[in-house]
Amino acid sequence: MIDRGENDEIREALKDEAKAIRRHEQAKKDGTLELESLDNTCKVKQLTITTRPATRDDLDTILTFRKRLQRHLTDSNPRIWRRNTESDALRDEALDETTGPRKWTIIAEENHSPIGYISGGAITRPDEEPPTIDVITTMWVEPAHRDRGAGTRLVRDLLQRLVDAGVEDVTLRYVAGNSEAEQFWAGLGFQPTITVANAEPRTIMKAMDGKRRDGGQTRQPPSGNPGKGPDQ
Repeated sequence: MIDRGENDEIREALKDEAKAIRRHEQAKKDGTLELESLDNTCKVKQLTITTRPATRDDLDTILTFRKRLQRHLTDSNPRIWRRNTESDALRDEALDETTGPRKWTIIAEENHSPIGYISGGAITRPDEEPPTIDVITTMWVEPAHRDRGAGTRLVRDLLQRLVDAGVEDVTLRYVAGNSEAEQFWAGLGFQPTITVANAEPRTIMKAMDGKRRDGGQTRQPPSGNPGKGPDQ
């Protein structure tokens, strides 16, 4: 038989379980998750990401993101070409991302606050193969929200729109030295197909003149990395 004391304990246990369930359901609504430990209770903020198509009202947000992206790229590689972040051309490009034909620009938000975006545009080339491609022109996720799924969600949403539009191939560029971008895109399956190299003409001419003075001798490439001409 179960005595009164045991009945009281069972009732209290059931009440505690019901309270725990209610707390968990409320935590899901609030975007928080309570974790019980032996000595304390801590609340860990969940990342609830939503995405939506960008509109003209997002112009200032996109401009802010693009300026932060340019600073990040310049820090990654000071040799990159860059434009004045206060120029009208930059604003026009951002506007085109939100209103241009065959453009897809998606905003990622957490609690209705923008945390990143991605933009791409379809190009039709009847005389080339594949004839319909997309160029992912810009992507930015705020540093505090990286490695938590926001970037992957943006790419996934954009790719779905491209598939629906009949796009057959997607291309993008990232700056040499930007290890975050390299790892992110490679992790999704993007592989380099063309290498773009920059140089200052005077620097190259000086090096070429030096080689001529040395009797045409050129420095041998490192072992395992044979030199190739520009057409190879």
